[in-house]
Amino acid sequence: MKDQPVTIQKNVSRNSAFQLEKRRCQNGWKGKENEWGTSIKLLFIQRGSASLQVQSSKFELVENELLYIESSRSFRLAYEADTIVWILKISSVWLYSVMPDLYDTGALLMPSMRIERGKEKDDLDRLMQESARLFEYDDEIADIGINGLMFLIVYRLALYLSRHSEPKQSARTVQDPLKGVIRYLHANYTKPITLQELADEMRCTPQYISKLFQQGYGMTYKTYLTKLRLEQAVYEIEHTTKSHAEISMDCGFPSQHAFIQAFKRHYEMTPGKYAEMKKDS
Repeated sequence: MKDQPVTIQKNVSRNSAFQLEKRRCQNGWKGKENEWGTSIKLLFIQRGSASLQVQSSKFELVENELLYIESSRSFRLAYEADTIVWILKISSVWLYSVMPDLYDTGALLMPSMRIERGKEKDDLDRLMQESARLFEYDDEIADIGINGLMFLIVYRLALYLSRHSEPKQSARTVQDPLKGVIRYLHANYTKPITLQELADEMRCTPQYISKLFQQGYGMTYKTYLTKLRLEQAVYEIEHTTKSHAEISMDCGFPSQHAFIQAFKRHYEMTPGKYAEMKKDS
């Protein structure tokens, strides 16, 4: 019987900001896995090759290639035999708290991006290789080392995205007005926020707020706000023991029913099913 892919994972920060996973296929098994979640992801092919589909975009990845995937995107990963894939998951909630300007510029809204040749690519290669080496050691010193490397990886990734992402021309023209709106939503998403209340806070019209989001991000303010709340909800499902009722209240949903319905629309499963899947993984 052929082996199925082996997944080994570690939470490599005390606040669960990072999670590093090793995926390995052996003995000729070709695996296909669907991946959900709200973390930002950096994939690194250490050995072999893999095919990746992120919504309508397809990528063929070979050894030492890196791919960035935006937090709200699901993807399908197909392994070739004897492949080793590393997946670094970065909490988008945590990342906004330390680097809000990356969201303001639109860099982190790119759905997927192959990391091309250059200094940042070389640095990321080296840092991922060193993380892979330390990952094999089961002791506190190695974990401290990996934790430090994760911060360096986030720094190098942020530099790359800010320099290479290409927001739409319309996004650049509305970027400054959007900064205040985005910061307000991230600071107040736990509270009820209507479009009129948001417009009053920003001292503009609801129509202007709607125009900003459509031109800048190609979505409504409500879609952005729901996405933000769901990201925090998934983070709490994965890292706390709160009930779904508590999570829905803490994340700003009007009711537990509204939370479950929004979750099902976005992830095609209930919060309970998602929690079971993560528990079994």
